[in-house]
Amino acid sequence: MNFPNVLTIARFFLSFLMVFLLFWRDGMYAGAALAVFLAASLTDYLDGRIARQRNEVTSFGRLMDPIADKTLTLGAFGSFWALGILPGLWVLVVAAREIFVTWVRLFSSRTNQDQAVRSSGKQKTVFQMIYISLVLAYLYVRRAPFWDSDWDSLAMRLVRLGMIFIVTLTLWSGLRLLITRRKV
Repeated sequence: MNFPNVLTIARFFLSFLMVFLLFWRDGMYAGAALAVFLAASLTDYLDGRIARQRNEVTSFGRLMDPIADKTLTLGAFGSFWALGILPGLWVLVVAAREIFVTWVRLFSSRTNQDQAVRSSGKQKTVFQMIYISLVLAYLYVRRAPFWDSDWDSLAMRLVRLGMIFIVTLTLWSGLRLLITRRKV
């Protein structure tokens, strides 16, 4: 077990902590959830970079890193749905794509085919993490004394517009994977 793999495993725990904080005491800890999410996102950046720098890339890391990413992002999207921020259908579409891609990667590893993450998948994850960070920031800021409840309507429109972009990007990266691995 090397340090990059420890960071990957830590992301699983941070994912659950983020969800817990979002729901604890009626969302009073949204700021802490944002901080935990940002820390988890940083582990995603660091684990791959350190593994490549130290030449410590492992099969475990290649497989579990994207699963840890999916746990983090789907935990956030599922929480947003449970909080009434996002429609369940949109979250379901993203979750279905993520589960499908994970299945393809697992099957690819059994057939000794390349299971590296495509650049479109990495870009999708970065955009999802930016989007989730912004929604978490909104959940935190809307509890601030200066927040005017009249702003909620505009904020929710922006949240939903951003999610339309995320769903489109997520489906596009899944389609690209399907096209490139159609033989699998």
